[in-house]
Amino acid sequence: MFWSTLSYCMTRPSLRLVHSSHTNTKQAHNVLVHTQLLHDKTKSMRDAKPKSDRILKTRQEIQLEVDKLKRNLLHQQPVAEVETQLIEQCVEQEQKLMRQSHRHREELHTLRCLTQIKADEREQKSRDRHRAEQRYNRIKQELRGKSLVIHELKKQNQEVQSR
Repeated sequence: MFWSTLSYCMTRPSLRLVHSSHTNTKQAHNVLVHTQLLHDKTKSMRDAKPKSDRILKTRQEIQLEVDKLKRNLLHQQPVAEVETQLIEQCVEQEQKLMRQSHRHREELHTLRCLTQIKADEREQKSRDRHRAEQRYNRIKQELRGKSLVIHELKKQNQEVQSR
């Protein structure tokens, strides 16, 4: 009856526009209902999962952070040329620091190698000194022994000559 009354009062092109608007409104309403159903279903699934205090607290913290970032983003103005130059300077400085860090790492590696070489040399010197001391003590003992033998032989020689 609605359409028949409308058709009587309106011309044919106007009727088509109203009919098309009405159809579009129905479709939009159906899409809205479908979206609300999906939202409710997702929300109920989320609520059905067990929530621990830690997860809930983390979720709330993240949500607060997201809200804060959204507010900050709304209040930010486009990046000015000065800010762009500052960013470029920061990038250049970062690259310079990375190169410097790489050089320092190489230098540190070289110093570690030199330290290891020095430690190896010290160990070798210590071993050589220990061997030399052992050899010295062995020779010293041999000399004492030979000295005693010589002394004994001299005594025997004097005894033989005194007879």
